[in-house]
Amino acid sequence: MSKRHVIELAVNGDQHVVPVTATTRLTEVLREQLGLTGTKVGCGVGDCGACTVLLDGEPANACLLLALEAEGHEITTIEGLATHGELHPLQRAFMEEGAIQCGFCTPAMVLTGKALISKNPNPKEEEIREALAGTLCRCTGYGKIVRAIERWQEYTKPSQAGKTSGDEHVVVGARLPRKDAPEKVTGRARYADDIRLPNMLYGKILTSPVPHARIVGIDTSKAEALSGVKAVLTGKDVTDTLYGISPARYDEHVLAKEKVCHVGDEVAAVAAVDEATCKRALELIDVEYEELPSVFDPFEAMQDGAPIIVERFKNNINTRVDWNFGDVERGFEDADLVLEDKYEGNRTYQSPMEPHCAVSEWDGDGRLTVYTSTQVVHYVRYQLARLLEIPQGDIRVIGTHCGGGFGGKAGLNPLEILSALLAKRTGRPVKMRYTRSEMFHHGRGRHKQHIELKMGMKRDGTITAVKQRCVLDGGAYSSFGIVAVYYAGAMIPTLYKLPNYKYDGFRVNTNLPACGAMRGHGCPHPRFAFESLLTDMANSLGLDP
Repeated sequence: MSKRHVIELAVNGDQHVVPVTATTRLTEVLREQLGLTGTKVGCGVGDCGACTVLLDGEPANACLLLALEAEGHEITTIEGLATHGELHPLQRAFMEEGAIQCGFCTPAMVLTGKALISKNPNPKEEEIREALAGTLCRCTGYGKIVRAIERWQEYTKPSQAGKTSGDEHVVVGARLPRKDAPEKVTGRARYADDIRLPNMLYGKILTSPVPHARIVGIDTSKAEALSGVKAVLTGKDVTDTLYGISPARYDEHVLAKEKVCHVGDEVAAVAAVDEATCKRALELIDVEYEELPSVFDPFEAMQDGAPIIVERFKNNINTRVDWNFGDVERGFEDADLVLEDKYEGNRTYQSPMEPHCAVSEWDGDGRLTVYTSTQVVHYVRYQLARLLEIPQGDIRVIGTHCGGGFGGKAGLNPLEILSALLAKRTGRPVKMRYTRSEMFHHGRGRHKQHIELKMGMKRDGTITAVKQRCVLDGGAYSSFGIVAVYYAGAMIPTLYKLPNYKYDGFRVNTNLPACGAMRGHGCPHPRFAFESLLTDMANSLGLDP
């Protein structure tokens, strides 16, 4: 047990006496002990800046700052910026200029801007952008944030935006602040990790270190004996019911039963009094693996004799789409020019500023409440009811403010079901949250796509035919793959008149983390390929693309 120190911190003009250890971060004190949850934790390593506070008026990453180091300094969080209930002009500027979307980075952005205008009341755009360089946003594109800081002096008086003043139509054509802007600009908006329930435990997941293996045995006895551990779950403790997105392709276990299919596959879950104890417990779980051949290339995975990843399917072609209309070959014959090319679109991950988090609690009547950062409240409720085998009416899913999702929070996440199961086992609320690195294992990012595209065109620019073959690397499980591979072809004919079109789509399983829905859901890569080939066609024919 680390030695405890009692220190005095000056936060938002108040003095607080708090116990800390030599390794306690300032974020932990602000969020866990003082309840100042406007200071967010996005990465925990000082990269994203979501934890920014003002230390003696200067921006500082609270996740990198030890609480002991902060003693003797004046700390300002977003909760301390308003004066006597009156928003700071910069906060009003963020609201009125539309500089707020998911809101997770907003407190950090506002505080960073406040530090800048305190030294330079009239900063230029390049000065603002330089000041914001260490504070990241995934939603806004920064333009409106920069504008809000540029125009902050225009909001020294409370805004009248949205007030009719006798004219009920004054809002037409006017910029209106978001309904949730006041909560987000003051740090009052509650995200899943801001939820703290009485007697709450924490949970963590043990994941596979190998991409493909049989589970020979799991010994949890050492972890269960560790002081502070309240429950350990493995595949034998959870339902055999599979889940996923498409009922025809349900292929995921809550925890691995007989084998793992990618590095990061969920093997066991632990609930304990704090996350540090959870991590120690995970290290004490012994898992014996018998490694199996792995395949990481979708073209290799499609070959006869390739290792079968999901054994309930006869091969690794997860979804096959064969869609066409018209006569493509006749269309190519009618063309004055035919070109074809190959394109690749890589895997990318959503990396929302807020890592996923879920908190589950059962009441005395056997009803479940789950607080979660999700884009699909009703879908989570439906799948929980299936897996827990209880009526949907006994489940309440509360979608907290969502700090960015972009498709990555559009399915049932392991945290939602495992926090519910651990809470049931322990009889206490359980919070589970991912670190930034864990998000890459569980985030269900964009598919890598291999695209072959052929196009025919007349001299006047009329498109006569298009043929596309697309192979999507889907990773280990189905997720939203059936939709992504369909959209990859179905959305090509939506913007142009294509009399003849043929699409062959393959979504293939590999021993990589599963891909899912991400901004455009299968469409951006084929659209890039199509527009690239279209430009080549136009240039070859001397036409304006």
